Amino acid sequence: CVLNCKILTKPQIHATTNIKQEGGVHEGRPHYDFISLSKELLPPGSLYDTRTVPFNFRGVEKIHETYHGRNVSVKYFVQVEVKRQWLPPITAEHEVLVQIPGVEPSVNEPIKMEVGIEDCLHIEFEYEKRCYHLH
Repeated sequence: CVLNCKILTKPQIHATTNIKQEGGVHEGRPHYDFISLSKELLPPGSLYDTRTVPFNFRGVEKIHETYHGRNVSVKYFVQVEVKRQWLPPITAEHEVLVQIPGVEPSVNEPIKMEVGIEDCLHIEFEYEKRCYHLH
């Protein structure tokens, strides 16, 4: 991955530039973080022009897929924070979407289901496959 730092105003003197990767389950206000990693990208100094900084969080297993529901969401994001002396930090955040592709089952036989009320009504459903992809 690559971070592009664009300086739009005068040169920025910064204490440090950090990048964080977080993942969590959000249910309104309280949330549960299951990933939280941080590393320093740039040592203290000055940023005078546009700079490209490569970064990588190696060996991070993303065990949950991204999900946005009505009451809960599972999100991963990358946040960059430029800490400055005597000034508030500059932060930017970008959501990362995670999809974990599953393996199609080798045997996908038809399935039958019966629904009914004792001796009154019986309905039988037959599906071509046991598993379907959610396109």
